[in-house]
Amino acid sequence: MQRKKHIAVGVALTLACTIQAQVLPEFNMTDTVVTLCKGILLDSEDGPGGNIYSNNEDYTFTIDAGGPVTLVFDEVFCTEQGLDILTFHDGPSILSPQIGPAYSGIVAPPPITSTSYYLTVHFVTDANVAYCGFEAQWTSVVIPPVPPVMTVPTAPLCNTSTSNLAFSYPIPCDSINPGAFTISGSNSPIVTSATPTNCVGGETQTMQLGIDPAFDRNCPYDIAFTIGIRDRCDSLWYFTINANTQIATCPLGVLMELSEDTICAGSCTELFADVQGCLTLAVQLEQWAAEQRWTAYRLPDHHNHLHR
Repeated sequence: MQRKKHIAVGVALTLACTIQAQVLPEFNMTDTVVTLCKGILLDSEDGPGGNIYSNNEDYTFTIDAGGPVTLVFDEVFCTEQGLDILTFHDGPSILSPQIGPAYSGIVAPPPITSTSYYLTVHFVTDANVAYCGFEAQWTSVVIPPVPPVMTVPTAPLCNTSTSNLAFSYPIPCDSINPGAFTISGSNSPIVTSATPTNCVGGETQTMQLGIDPAFDRNCPYDIAFTIGIRDRCDSLWYFTINANTQIATCPLGVLMELSEDTICAGSCTELFADVQGCLTLAVQLEQWAAEQRWTAYRLPDHHNHLHR
């Protein structure tokens, strides 16, 4: 059986003090598995303040929290000494390694901590006397979620203003919005739209970005996405993931410039070839220069000098 219990938590704010109620799920001892990160475990009745538990009980309660679990008992604890027994196991069943000895009597067990992502509690009572029982609260160590891998399945074509993205596992469709994306690269494009595609059950592994200005140069671009992912305990973790793409279908743009406005016979001048884009290119001017009786030699940064 699951119930709700309110725990009062005091929060100090400068000179004032406010009280905030935190609701923890409450479970009775029974044969079950729970997958919550925190909660309250009682005996089969109401714990030490209520009805006594029953005779001939044999219950196994397993906590699967996705991280190491710690169970802390209230001070009031009473079971029949040596006959109504609690044991704890570091794993998903009573066949898992036992943590500490068996506990009974009127002294509460110390905090019990598992090293695995499970803690199994086993309670066995005999056929005669029953006592007031126990109450304990468990918490777990939060394991950070692993963010998805983001890729650009196909590089955008030249002069297009969209880019498709894919993720290694489904993400919430409502986590996709233009403000969560940035693009760095030539002309500093901005994201104008972010649209999830093929949403199923509120999740998707594909989407499309709209950008402005369009991709118009053969350059690399980096796309960054800030996404919030919830862990097993419903806490929100933020990650920035990246994907790279390379535009390679734009026509080659070359600007030819002379260092002098006027060229006279027998004089020397310089001819510059300025290639637009970010690719490493070799501009071949030697054959043309030979026909014009010019001599060509390479300079850095995509420029060629020619002397006559």
